[in-house]
Parts: sequence; structure tokens; C-alpha cells
Amino acid sequence: MEQFKSYPAPFAANASSAIATLNCLAPAAVDPAPVKLLLLEKSESDAEEIICRVLEDIARRLEALHIAIAVQNLSKLVEQARRIVQVAEQLGLTEVATVARHLIGQQDNGDGVTMSALMARFERAFDAAVTEVWQFNN
Repeated sequence: MEQFKSYPAPFAANASSAIATLNCLAPAAVDPAPVKLLLLEKSESDAEEIICRVLEDIARRLEALHIAIAVQNLSKLVEQARRIVQVAEQLGLTEVATVARHLIGQQDNGDGVTMSALMARFERAFDAAVTEVWQFNN
């Protein structure tokens, strides 16, 4: 999956309004084993329902992470990130769990730029993981 984001290039006196394009070409890190096991143990509709609930739970917690960062509630950030790790690992979303761990590790840093970068990485990882899970399921 290819994702593109454009940001203004650093200002230079002779530069026109050039735009730097950053390509994120890293594939989603997803372990298919938990989804395979779920599909073997449950009916297709039950497995899809479980997958939907897990993905919705992560999406709600992603929103809670944004709020926790905005109001600088580090305990809430850690609480949500820890839960995301647990839930993501159940579905084999290894990159999502890794980024959530990195958020936990950076919470004492207080660096807004780092937290913003991690949240952007989290959103990319989650979007890619959702796509991977549903492509695998179909």
C-alpha cells in the first residue's frame, strides 16, 4: 500500500513554493496466524464480528489517544496504549502494537513533535493493518 503526504519544503530565499513528497512504502506488519486461527475456530460470520469489534475498539482508543495527547493526560495515554497493545496482539496487528508500545515509552519525554510523529505512524499502521486483515479474510 502506497501512502503519500506532502509538506512544504523548508523556506529558502531563492526557492519557489516547492513541495517535498514523503513516501511511506513500508508494508503493514501483520501476523496472519491469529486471524487464521479465528477463522478455523469460529464460523465466518462470528469471526468477522470479532474482527470488527477488535478494529472498532482500536479505532475508539485511537481517538482517546488523540484526546489524551491534546489535554496532556499522560496516565490516560498510557492506559489506552496498553489496552491497544493487548487488543492488537490478539488479532496479529504487530505494527499497531509496536507503535502503541513506543507511545508508552515516549510518554515521559513530553516532546510534542515525537508524539505527533508516533500518532501519524500509528494511524498509518492501523489503516494498513485494517486493509491487510480484510484482504486476508476475503
